[in-house]
Parts: sequence; C-alpha cells; structure tokens
Amino acid sequence: MDIQSFFEHCDDLLNRWSIEDRGLETDDAFLAIQKEGKGLLTKEYFGTMPEPFWGNPDCCSVVMINLNPAYKEGHESLFSRENTKKRIPNGYSSFAKGFPILDENSYNPEGRVWWEGRKKYLDRLVDAYPRKKHPDEKRLPFAIEICPWQTATWQETKINLARDKTLNSYIQKHVLEPAVYAVKKSQVDFAVGVGLPIIDALLDYGFTIEKSWGPETDDKRYRNNNTHSLPAKYPTTHKKGKAEKTPAEVFFKLLVKGDLKVLCIRMRGSNGVPRPEFREIVEPEILTYISNM
Repeated sequence: MDIQSFFEHCDDLLNRWSIEDRGLETDDAFLAIQKEGKGLLTKEYFGTMPEPFWGNPDCCSVVMINLNPAYKEGHESLFSRENTKKRIPNGYSSFAKGFPILDENSYNPEGRVWWEGRKKYLDRLVDAYPRKKHPDEKRLPFAIEICPWQTATWQETKINLARDKTLNSYIQKHVLEPAVYAVKKSQVDFAVGVGLPIIDALLDYGFTIEKSWGPETDDKRYRNNNTHSLPAKYPTTHKKGKAEKTPAEVFFKLLVKGDLKVLCIRMRGSNGVPRPEFREIVEPEILTYISNM
C-alpha cells in the first residue's frame, strides 16, 4: 500500500468538497449511490466536512475501523466549507495526522469527549496486549472511516455494504489497504472495529470469523460454526421483562484475512464499547488468544 496515495486521495476529497465541486456527487463512491437531497446528500450532511481518517498510520497505538462520522445538530456550521478552509490550510492529511479532535483546545469539544472515551478503551486493549510493541511509547490511535461523510444515523443512507458492490473497490483501496499498512506500524498486530456494520463489511471482503466470545444469543449468521467461548463469570445484565440476570449481549469476534486480524465488538442495541468489568473477565482471554496466533 502506497500510503502517500491515500493521503493524496483524502486531500483531494476535502479540496473538491470545500470548493463545492459538484462533480464530486457522481465521482465519490458513496455519494454516487445516493438520491439527490437524500441520505448523504441532504443539505446538512453534504454541507459538513467529511472525515476520512484521524491519526498517523505511520506511528499509532492501534488501528480502529469505524463506519462513518457522527453528525450532530450544528455541524454544518462548525464544520462548514468556510471554516474548513481556515482550519486545513495545508491540506486535510497534514491536519488529521495529529488527531486534533483530542487536543486540549479541540475545535470540536463534543467530539473530543466521544473520542476520549474510545481512546481510553483502545489504550486499555493495547496496554494489556501480551506482545505490545514499543511498550514505553505513548501513541495515539489511527482511526479510519469506511464512509467519510457524516450522518446522524447510518440507516438514513439506505446503504447496505454487503449488497452495494459498487463500493467494493473503494473500500478495498481507501479503507482496508491503509488499515493493513497502519496495523504493521502500530503497537499491536490487530485492528479494532465496533458495531455490526463493520462485521458485515469485513465478511463481504473475504474475512472469516476465526473465533467468537460471548453468549449464545448471538445471531447464528455470525456464528458460522466457528469456535465459540463464553468465559466464566461473563458480565451479566437484566433483560427487559426478565427477573434473572443473563450474560450481557456483548459479542467479541476475531475476523481474519491473510495476516490481518480485526477484533470486532458488537453490543446489542448500542454502538458503544464494553464496560470496564470486561477488562478483568473477558478481554485477557481474548488478547492472549490473539497473541498466540
């Protein structure tokens, strides 16, 4: 993977968006399959700065694969074309490599809070990994978005990553290849993905489920007869209408393709990360398994 080509792609995307190049609506893989004024092409979403990645793929703690950035009311003003031109005078890649959302004086305070939570969880995994590289270094993660455009909910796009084959080459070239590159430069030899759409996308690109951890309430489509484990004393929760506690519907899946391993985490009804109690009971077993592969 030529990482410089990835940076050039991201810089070109942001430049064309900032100058309101209307050809972007047909040239961009995601925008091209949207209806005018709908989904990603609504006035608010298309008026908000796209965010293809954050962090430095050449020096990162861990790679995180996300679905797309989250839109909040007012983003079209905060991340407007006018403000973006002032914010990234040297191009998007130069700006994004430093993960500026996490800066103390972040231009996006609300986003900083969300990313601090994600970073705290990722740091936890990295620090606990038995084969952590460069253990004395404190690094930031590298986060790459499958879709760079903001939405309040992904469902609004009506995009099915497994069904919309026109996205195949884009995701392979601009998401998976940069992710593979960054994993090799990170402190651990696996990437992290959160949410069911990430699992769907990776399975569509030839990944297989090596092993699962979690309760048997997981959808059989994502079991695939693979090795399954429910560690002892798995965290529990109350289901609605149930008197007794049952294992929390938090599912860990290790997806593999070639030498790329991605630990995917899915929480039923949430796009969050597991509670701290998983640190002592579940995650050590998972990280030991990955490190022994």
